[in-house]
Amino acid sequence: MDRGKRKVRVAGYFPAGHRAGLGADDDFRGEIEMLGRKMSRGVFIVNLVLCAHAAYRTQLFLYLKACSRHELNTMNLWGGVDAPKPG
Repeated sequence: MDRGKRKVRVAGYFPAGHRAGLGADDDFRGEIEMLGRKMSRGVFIVNLVLCAHAAYRTQLFLYLKACSRHELNTMNLWGGVDAPKPG
């Protein structure tokens, strides 16, 4: 993987100091304003990805519950495991 990145960097796709072509660390620290809230670009990207993942996971869980998968519960949704058996 590192060897491939070096080849791409040499080809000029990723200038030195950039991470996977996404930008330099300073770029992610820059402030932006979204929906009246100021935050860094890095925080915005992380929150966007995590919130979308949680929404997708919840929607999939609700679809399965609607398809008569009554054995699924909150532990399956948020913990990703079956709930412990009582007793």
